[in-house]
Amino acid sequence: MDAQERILVNFDFRSDTSGYPKRDPDACSRTLRPYHKYLWSKPLPNGVVFDLDDTTRHYLHHKSEALGEFFLASSAVIPSPPCHTPETDLCFLCPPLDDGPSRRSESSLGRGM
Repeated sequence: MDAQERILVNFDFRSDTSGYPKRDPDACSRTLRPYHKYLWSKPLPNGVVFDLDDTTRHYLHHKSEALGEFFLASSAVIPSPPCHTPETDLCFLCPPLDDGPSRRSESSLGRGM
């Protein structure tokens, strides 16, 4: 991703995750990793560039003599009702979750925490 490309803050990363919902968009989205690489690769206040590599077996990786070695990962924190899973005995207490705009925003960069 270069500086000319736009980051779509409302992009639903589930939409480009093959095998969703069995596969996690944090690990399997084709769009999320380049977004993270672009957002997190930055010059630091000390002048050293924190440049991330996305060609290793790790999600994102940085290794330099100046900074050391770092392994970065993606993990979303998305609150959902405790009875959302079918294994829970309380499922009958919660209405089914729709896939409307509020649910889709949970899987975007623009979500709040």
